[in-house]
Amino acid sequence: MYFLAAGGFVGSATLARQWRMAIMACLILGAVICPTPDLVTWIMVCLPLFGLYIVSIGVVRWAESARKNRAAA
Repeated sequence: MYFLAAGGFVGSATLARQWRMAIMACLILGAVICPTPDLVTWIMVCLPLFGLYIVSIGVVRWAESARKNRAAA
């Protein structure tokens, strides 16, 4: 995500706006990774995936600010 943000391909505002789609993607990916009918295991797979999505929003914001600082200098 850092390299995509540094290249200007993705923005933190877009990622923050699309959080609902990210939850759905995490749920689908969690169902594929963990094909058991156990809901607790499925949630335990989905939560870290969504946590990584939230972290990626912070990484993209950091990359955007670094790109703005380079452009200002």
